[in-house]
Amino acid sequence: MPEPAITLLKRGRPEAEIRRSLSVVAADSSPIDLSAPRVTEAAQKTPFAIVLSRKLVLSTVLIWVLAFITQGLIILVLQYVPILLQQHAPGPGLNTAQSGLVMAMWGWGSLAGQVAVSFLLKRLDRFVTGVVAAVWTIAGLLIVVIGNLGFVGLMIVLLGTAIGAAALPTVTNAIGAIAYPDVARATGVGASSFFGRIGSVVSGLSGGLLIAAGFTLPIMFATLTVPVAVVGVAFIGLRAETRRRARSRASAEGDRSQLDPDLPLAAEQN
Repeated sequence: MPEPAITLLKRGRPEAEIRRSLSVVAADSSPIDLSAPRVTEAAQKTPFAIVLSRKLVLSTVLIWVLAFITQGLIILVLQYVPILLQQHAPGPGLNTAQSGLVMAMWGWGSLAGQVAVSFLLKRLDRFVTGVVAAVWTIAGLLIVVIGNLGFVGLMIVLLGTAIGAAALPTVTNAIGAIAYPDVARATGVGASSFFGRIGSVVSGLSGGLLIAAGFTLPIMFATLTVPVAVVGVAFIGLRAETRRRARSRASAEGDRSQLDPDLPLAAEQN
């Protein structure tokens, strides 16, 4: 993705380069004013104050929830599914080599999901892409829950499930990168990464507790559908909140085409 137009404008980049950046979110950027941005009250705040400002706090919380769950989900699967795959009835009862091959397919699916979604994000609505990835992941989890899959079946289904699961944190990062003005972007993305790490730690602890409580692979995957559903709802909430801010700003200023460091144009349009 190109740098936001407001960042290029502040750096004094050529107009042609700024217009190319705007073309990602605006088919015709000719009416957009490219004069120097005005310094607003929000621009004088500290980066963290902007991240938690009244205008952005809801988006920030939703992004933190997304980072917490999506990164935690990946760690939980990688750490504990190999153990569950080797459990005997009602588990699959695979041996160590078979369990390793199934998890290798999860790894290949994760790679495919991250590569594929990187192309989709340039062409499709980020929030809709996230919802589709969440639904895809839930479908894969439920197939394991309701299906009596053997070794080959688990390889195929977990390969497909990983495509959706790995796309979720990628989409979250893409949204976080455009959710904040350039002066607070690093702080916003860093804060979401921090909550993602907390999610990884919590999932590591909770996974061990769930296995100790007698959870099998089907029960674990059925349980995981709940946080993935929350992820889908969070994407929908972010889309609604972004559009609400865009309408509010358009109503207040009467011109959505003005570049404002308080709210990146890319965040409004997507």
